[in-house]
Amino acid sequence: AMGYPSQFGAKLSLPKSQFGFALKVPDFRINFALNCGSLSCPSKVSIFKGELLDYQLDSTAVSFLQAAKVQFENNDVVVQLPQVCQWYIDDFGGNVLNLLDKVEAFFSDDDQDKLKTVDEDDERTIIIKYVPFVYECRTLTLEAQRTRRSGRNFEDIDPFADSDFVEEEELESIEADDELDDDDEDVEDDDNF
Repeated sequence: AMGYPSQFGAKLSLPKSQFGFALKVPDFRINFALNCGSLSCPSKVSIFKGELLDYQLDSTAVSFLQAAKVQFENNDVVVQLPQVCQWYIDDFGGNVLNLLDKVEAFFSDDDQDKLKTVDEDDERTIIIKYVPFVYECRTLTLEAQRTRRSGRNFEDIDPFADSDFVEEEELESIEADDELDDDDEDVEDDDNF
């Protein structure tokens, strides 16, 4: 589990009250939406849209949990999960049973079927292992296309379909204004020398 700041550090850095927009109940899927750019995170950073947020968080969880593996070893079912799940286990309910219950819904049908064999066979147990986090950086891309979950299936949706886009001519005008502003800054910098 993640450590907490010392009492001394907490007095200096942590606010004494909660913000009005802070989550009252943690949503474990947010742990999959945050992307630090390491090799242990997906290569795409999602662009979220308010009215599609629930669907997009589901899709992000599916994408992040593609690294999870469910395998048979001897008579056991071994589930390998990203280490983020271990670090923030409190967001998943505080124990491995709650963690597995929450993430199982985002596994492939095949992996879900493997987990069901534990219910059918009293001799079989589930072993949770965590894949070590790789801190090495990767190149990231933005991902606007997300998927919507309906039952156990996912379908493509476009979160920008209803958005107001800046017209191409307006965009060129904005870019031209930005270039003029950049030129003005260069002139000011030259005056200082």
